[in-house]
Amino acid sequence: MVKLSEIKWDRQFFVILIIAIAIVLLLVFFQNVEIPTFTNETQNQDFHGSSTKGRCTSSSDCIITGCNLEICQTKFEEPLVSTCEYNPPYPKDKGYHCLCIINQCEWSK
Repeated sequence: MVKLSEIKWDRQFFVILIIAIAIVLLLVFFQNVEIPTFTNETQNQDFHGSSTKGRCTSSSDCIITGCNLEICQTKFEEPLVSTCEYNPPYPKDKGYHCLCIINQCEWSK
């Protein structure tokens, strides 16, 4: 019987092992990551604003971002940025709030 300590492990084996472990870790980490989609709601709303419709469990999970505070998204997403163009009315101007509606952050009155 061959003992584990007697086996000569070459460098190539360890490189392949490290790469395989890194791939497994990346797959485990990124399997539940949601990539936010930027939904333009200006066609159906009376304001210039957007929502990522990110997942939430309560309205405290929802935040307002963007240069003009026109983006409604979940606090679990990377904050989105927007161009700083003056293009009112914005959601807050029309009495909208960034709320958790059916587990999605959206603008609502």
